[in-house]
Amino acid sequence: MRSTFMAVLAFAFMGEMPAQSVTGQISGTVTDQGGSVIAGSSVRLTHDMSKQARSFSTDGSGNFLCTNLVPGDYSVHIEHAGFKGYDQRGISVSAEERVALHEIRLTVGEVSSTVEVVGCFALDKSGESPYSHRGLVEAIAKALKCTNF
Repeated sequence: MRSTFMAVLAFAFMGEMPAQSVTGQISGTVTDQGGSVIAGSSVRLTHDMSKQARSFSTDGSGNFLCTNLVPGDYSVHIEHAGFKGYDQRGISVSAEERVALHEIRLTVGEVSSTVEVVGCFALDKSGESPYSHRGLVEAIAKALKCTNF
């Protein structure tokens, strides 16, 4: 009876025990090549095994923080208009670990459109295309600067 009383008394004076976390976190700061922060960058963090993704944006100081991550390997993809995308794979996170990617520099990219002309087609001997009406085919061929119609 005395040992039970002592055990209860010991627990009463212990106070709250800190809970252990089984999750980790990843943080970083997105900057340009000159070191200026880039606010509003799109960040996507993907758990490599489950393929579960979380998306968010950097804050006004270019920082991001993703908490409550299940231990495992992650990939991060960051993009911002006018810059090339950034990818990093194999970021290992353990329970209670705080992984800091530090400064992630985005490089300036070009916004461009490319139209690729694969080839032109010829009309058959009757002057008709097997694909459409002659007038439409001629207009397309002229626009593509094809000379074999």
